[in-house]
Amino acid sequence: MSREEFLLASPFSEEDQPEDPESLETRRFVRVRLKYDPYSPTAVEDYEALQDELRKFDIVGMLAREMRKSRVDEGVTRRLVSAIRYLRQPLRDKAVLSLMENFPILYPVLPTVMIVIKSIVNDLEEKTRNEVFEHLRGLIRKGSYMIRVPANLSYVLRILSYDETEETDTILTSLYKQPLDMMIKRDIILIMAKRNADYWISNLRKQYEVLTPWEKRSLLVASYILDDEGSHWRDSIKKELLPFDALVSKWAGDKKNAGAWDLPI
Repeated sequence: MSREEFLLASPFSEEDQPEDPESLETRRFVRVRLKYDPYSPTAVEDYEALQDELRKFDIVGMLAREMRKSRVDEGVTRRLVSAIRYLRQPLRDKAVLSLMENFPILYPVLPTVMIVIKSIVNDLEEKTRNEVFEHLRGLIRKGSYMIRVPANLSYVLRILSYDETEETDTILTSLYKQPLDMMIKRDIILIMAKRNADYWISNLRKQYEVLTPWEKRSLLVASYILDDEGSHWRDSIKKELLPFDALVSKWAGDKKNAGAWDLPI
């Protein structure tokens, strides 16, 4: 029976045709509020309630359906990706691996993908986390078009800041030598400091005069991992600092002296 014959035989008009189950599930899902207040007195209960609500939906299956399309629905896909951070294990790891396998399809929503992965990277199983790191390192090694946009590369680097392998050290140092947006170079400096690469920061400070403003500012913050060497160097350039840079340096010093401070990336 053709579609036209079916509609003529059906008691419903074309506009009144009942939705298929998958479309109905998607419409119900987009109504779910994917936020909770972590500072609320009932934060734990609210978080568990959100997890219970999401268990009513096949998040991984819905993501798979979107990624089978020639072009994803960006609004729905962003919400599905955002929901991953609230999934229980092992579904969360499974969803993250699915994202890794479908990066090209997810290119329109890549920033959302990166933000979500960064927020949960330390909660992933070690095997999953290593697969994420290897995939992202591969994008950089191949010079993928997906990270030619500076913002996308920045997101990738911020996730790799959690990867402690020497391979990532090599990638970061090699990448820094390339002509890059100064935002990326700023991030690399902070990431290397976060990785306690004091030898690298020490060598870079010798090039301070030729760095861009954003690199100089990040190097001031990074220099606090050099202890006495960093202190003497900051004293030597104190008079040439702009007021804002002097304020940033003081802020970093106060944080360092307070103890147990991790560089924000």
